[in-house]
Amino acid sequence: MSLPWDESTRPAGPAPDPGRELTAEEMATGQHLVDVHDGLRAELERLRGVVDEVGAGEIDPAALRSFFNRADRRLGAVLERLGDEHEAIAELLERIDAALVALVASEPGAMDRVREAVDLVGAAMASHFSYEERELVEPLARLGFY
Repeated sequence: MSLPWDESTRPAGPAPDPGRELTAEEMATGQHLVDVHDGLRAELERLRGVVDEVGAGEIDPAALRSFFNRADRRLGAVLERLGDEHEAIAELLERIDAALVALVASEPGAMDRVREAVDLVGAAMASHFSYEERELVEPLARLGFY
């Protein structure tokens, strides 16, 4: 089996500061991401279990398709849109960086561009989070993600 990407090409983020111990509150956002991923991992294991049952002739293949469709298919358009929004937010973050470069270079109006870029990213993220929560909280709960 081959992955659709080369893992050796993944860049690494900055190394943790060995002199700084993070509080539980600081770790909460990252832990939530791990919790969501653990839910997705559990769902994948359930899918594998159903595949094994189909392979053993214990259940009809239509049950596998039904299980799979319940997992994410009805959310396809929402997930595609969320992916597009993630890309748009990444571009907005690049705008902040460009505005900060201009500020470091003491370009006229740079501080206004930094504020404008930060305000725009803040508005985009607030809107995105609201949409993501509105569309995903119930399906994640219904499908057993925790």
